[in-house]
Amino acid sequence: MKFSRQGFSLLEIVIVTAILVVVLTAGYTFQVNVFRNSATARSILEAEGELRRTLTLLSAELRQAAPANTGSYPITTAASSSLVFYSDTDSDGLRERVRYFLVDDDLRRGIIKPSGSPYSYSQDDETTTTMVRNLAMAGGNIFDYYNGESEMLPEPTDIAQIRMVDITLMVEENPRLAPEPITLSTKVTIRTLKDNH
Repeated sequence: MKFSRQGFSLLEIVIVTAILVVVLTAGYTFQVNVFRNSATARSILEAEGELRRTLTLLSAELRQAAPANTGSYPITTAASSSLVFYSDTDSDGLRERVRYFLVDDDLRRGIIKPSGSPYSYSQDDETTTTMVRNLAMAGGNIFDYYNGESEMLPEPTDIAQIRMVDITLMVEENPRLAPEPITLSTKVTIRTLKDNH
């Protein structure tokens, strides 16, 4: 009996190894892209949800703005990146001092509950929460203010003329990567001020 010794030649082994490397590299690249795209999509959805929740809360609070328990005017500060007003945020019959303001690229919300007799609003009692991260306003305003005739008010804004506030929030997770920034906006009419001219 004669046995033939057949095996793979060196050339065949090199070709098979090269094909395996190409297939594995393609599979690895595909999997990395799937994970990256999934993370990007999740990030977009989270950012959009954060924007929607913030706009909904801010709109509801601003729409109900009313004089402070100390008698102060419903709005105390109106700038392009900050807004301070009084509103009953927790439905307890007392109006809290509500402050939305920009710190670096984050929109924050500060709340001061009235306390004492007579009532006062102590800055030391303010609790702050970060509402939106990675704002990319690129020189644009978060807050624009309008009078009763829907005319935009110039800066510095005369708070006694404000009847409506246009709120625009734009988020960009990473400016060097896709996707484009997410922008949401809304206009809020302040109910207690809308009939005053």
